[in-house]
Amino acid sequence: MLRQPLVYSIPGMDEVEIRRDLTYRATEQADLTMDVYLPLGASSGARFPAVLFVHGGPLPTDLPLLPKDWGVYVS
Repeated sequence: MLRQPLVYSIPGMDEVEIRRDLTYRATEQADLTMDVYLPLGASSGARFPAVLFVHGGPLPTDLPLLPKDWGVYVS
């Protein structure tokens, strides 16, 4: 169920380059990472509007899938 994509889609939404597990902050406990979705062919240094998705809270340790891999965030 967590892998279910959004029902709504638009043409071209799957034409992206995904950069996974980029560290945005390092702490003593762990590196904090994010995935970035860029338009295909984006030049280095190009600037784009951003949308941030935040899952919103403490997570159970036995989750089968991390929130950044949930269908609602990757579709």
